Amino acid sequence: MRGNLVVPIYRFGTGSKGAGLFRSIVLVFLTLSFLLTPSTDSRAAGIKVTTTSDLPASATNGGCGLRQAIQAAQTNQSAGGCHPGQGADKVLLSPGNYRLSIPGAGEDNNATGDLDIWSNEGLTVAAGNPRRATTITGNGEDRVLHVLRDARLTLTGLAVTGGRITDRGINQFESGAGIAVEGDQVLVTDQPLPEGSYSHQGQLRIDRVSVFGNTSDFFGGGIFTGGDLTATNSTVAGNHAKAGGGGIAVTAFGNLSGTNLTVSANSSEAGSGGVHVDEYPLRHYMPPAGMAVFTDSILAGNKGVTPDCFALFGFRYPIELNRVLLSSAQDMAKCQATEESSTTRVGWTGLSPLALKSGARVMTPLPGSPAVLKAPSRSCLSTDQLARRRGNRCDLGATRYQGPFPFTTLKLKTTRTANSPGTTTVKAKVTLAGPGRAFNTRICLTAKTIRSFKPAGKRCHNLGTTKPGTPETVTYTLEPRPGSKTARATLKLTATNYRTRTSAVRIR
Repeated sequence: MRGNLVVPIYRFGTGSKGAGLFRSIVLVFLTLSFLLTPSTDSRAAGIKVTTTSDLPASATNGGCGLRQAIQAAQTNQSAGGCHPGQGADKVLLSPGNYRLSIPGAGEDNNATGDLDIWSNEGLTVAAGNPRRATTITGNGEDRVLHVLRDARLTLTGLAVTGGRITDRGINQFESGAGIAVEGDQVLVTDQPLPEGSYSHQGQLRIDRVSVFGNTSDFFGGGIFTGGDLTATNSTVAGNHAKAGGGGIAVTAFGNLSGTNLTVSANSSEAGSGGVHVDEYPLRHYMPPAGMAVFTDSILAGNKGVTPDCFALFGFRYPIELNRVLLSSAQDMAKCQATEESSTTRVGWTGLSPLALKSGARVMTPLPGSPAVLKAPSRSCLSTDQLARRRGNRCDLGATRYQGPFPFTTLKLKTTRTANSPGTTTVKAKVTLAGPGRAFNTRICLTAKTIRSFKPAGKRCHNLGTTKPGTPETVTYTLEPRPGSKTARATLKLTATNYRTRTSAVRIR
């Protein structure tokens, strides 16, 4: 825009010396103004953090730290070596470990302990290079990030770890060791809440984010939300909460929308290891909220009294599952969830341990994982947490399966033996090389030119779960139709998480 200001100068004047002098003076003035005025374009490009050190806002040496950048963005004033923010700001982080080292839990001014977010203009904290690890690490005395009421925060391409929340006494239960999002709630009361006090939710959006290694003495080891949480292509794993929601806890007025979200390997001593949802935490909390919707996600492999999810005071269905991998049917009952028929319940999640891969802490699907190829193209996000293209059919969870693909480890081998009079025995041997398991394994016979076969009418055999190194054998005795010159049988092997295999057998 500043360049456009110079262009009209050349349209002034009539060719006189005075007009030419006027043009020269104005041009010099505008050029000096352009050079001396702070660039709002550079502000729009973001506040770049230049050091991983945790510096107080008042520090004048040491560059621009993460805490200072957040302070500058929210106050629209300089902080340390960070230039002032302006409106909805973006804080850019170079790869590295940003460890919060200033002690002091319990304050909400972003001065000590956790990073406090109060700006309602919108703040984004993003990794400048998502393919290299960018981590915000707590000091083990406080949570990592605190989103206050009315605040809006977006996290992109980074990890949150090292948060610790302890019970500091009666009426001071705190939740959310990794990230806490405030909403309209009180802790302990028997009095009705004031009318109209339900509209000041904090808002958090995470995309390609890993929340791991956080511990809470109450709820929400990884994330606690009393506000609005939207999570896409993200992993919540390896967190712990004593009371429940080792991965995520959603309280009275909180809402969670998770798409291609992996919640696994979290734990709780007294409640759900994965997700805990409070619909009616107190009898005076009206209208009810507390809603969690999962789509194309993995909610499995957690440990707790109820491993994967639990809904408290559910007079409706506070959890909605749309193509979600769960550990068991018991979890479905405890979730008090509505579900699509494509929701899968298995004992083995088929995920790798949490590991650093392409700059992110993720759990990737293993060969044979029941999460593979379960989401239709209409619901696919274009890329996964590692910024890899998903393709036409998607896998559940934050990361897609990488191979070997297509599956080649589930094998079908047929042998035939001629009998008398005129019958043939066909044996179908199913082997799985692994790793992993094949679920809902099934063999079906198609034999148009066969008059009869034994066992009579038993065209399909359900083998259930096939394990590596444990072959399964199905035997058919076939009799060709009289007068037929040729007779063929086709055996088709299917499994929930493997490509279909077929084998044709010639009877004559």
